[in-house]
Amino acid sequence: MPGNLNRPCRSAFPVNRPEIVKRIRDEILHSYLHDEVGARHMSKDGSYSAKSRRAGADCQAWFLNQRAISALR
Repeated sequence: MPGNLNRPCRSAFPVNRPEIVKRIRDEILHSYLHDEVGARHMSKDGSYSAKSRRAGADCQAWFLNQRAISALR
């Protein structure tokens, strides 16, 4: 299956329920913004180097864990 690099597709829609807005902002975006798995640091000259491999957040693992918790309910 070909990738979606040549003609990416995006969609947008309003989220009106306050509890969903809160979950998107406080859980989902927070998880993405703190993910450091595979992170790189850009130097002043434009080159990249791997960031230190300290125990950082992994948003994909977090999402899988949330799915497992939801399945148990």
